[in-house]
Amino acid sequence: MLKTSRDPDYQPGDLSVFPVSLDDRGTTYEARNNAETTLAAPIGWRNDTVFVTDGHKFPEANGVIRIDDELAHYETRSGNQLIDVTRGLMGTVPTRHEAGARLIAPAVADMHNAVRDILLKAEQKIGMPDDEASGDLEGTLWARVNFLKKKWFTPKARFYSHNNVSYGPLGVQFYDFSIGEPVRWFWDFGDGQVSNERNPFHRYDEPGVYDVSLTIFTLTNQNLQSATGQGVSVVQKTGYVRVLENSDIVEVLFYAKQLLEDGSEIAALTGRPPMTVRFYDQTRGNVTTRIWNFGDGITEIIEDPNQYVVEHTYDREGIFIPNLAVSNGQENFRRDLGIHIRVSLGSGVAP
Repeated sequence: MLKTSRDPDYQPGDLSVFPVSLDDRGTTYEARNNAETTLAAPIGWRNDTVFVTDGHKFPEANGVIRIDDELAHYETRSGNQLIDVTRGLMGTVPTRHEAGARLIAPAVADMHNAVRDILLKAEQKIGMPDDEASGDLEGTLWARVNFLKKKWFTPKARFYSHNNVSYGPLGVQFYDFSIGEPVRWFWDFGDGQVSNERNPFHRYDEPGVYDVSLTIFTLTNQNLQSATGQGVSVVQKTGYVRVLENSDIVEVLFYAKQLLEDGSEIAALTGRPPMTVRFYDQTRGNVTTRIWNFGDGITEIIEDPNQYVVEHTYDREGIFIPNLAVSNGQENFRRDLGIHIRVSLGSGVAP
């Protein structure tokens, strides 16, 4: 329940913008501006126009009135008519008032009280530093601010990189995406090298698998010797960088070109039968066996590790998707060409 200066237990100085010496319940509450009259006609709880017997002492606009125990506000006064009245201010209850009811304009006292009540409500909504920061959306502003501070400004180390798996020597560009406005960075690349740059570039010379970690420090903790405290966050990615041996096979890579009768090649893989296509394997690593599947039911096995190129002639119409499988003697890898080979009598390329 809200507490106001009208409550009996109110003490001078409770949430007041006025000096304590001027904030006495008796003198402040009873203050008047000498505007007093009576209702000229009865009003119900929904009336927005009030007729008084003598309104000449009341403000011509933006006035506050009290009718018995009810506070109200009016926008304008025209003679003895108060217009656009808002009923039931500051928790008072709109009710019916009979003609002759006492009506006053307690501008000093009740505007003072209204300011105090506004401050009280603001304090309750904002909350105090010792309130529990629950993060509840319906909680105090203090709790909400603390929740958002923890969510968006608590340090969280994050990073990303391009090209972190390939053959050596391998250059990797690291990017910091941390949350919490870090002011210092400490990178450990896993190969014995470190950096204090925000977005460092690092070169790995030796094949291997490396763990990479990033430690960030915010304004609350800039001591690189300490990894504890609210201003520090650490993230480690296990096996994040992989530098391959030259013999390692990561993926199969090959392409194809159409071979014309004069021995020249074109990129278009559309033609009339018979159509000859030359395939080039560019797979990197220790390839011992290649199995070419030309997509038309014919395959060719190449066991010479140095034979990278094969040719195949398509004698019938159709749409074909070749693939290549390679082996290093222990593992097998496979990949489709990725585009179709179209052989048709209606094709524009002559055999």
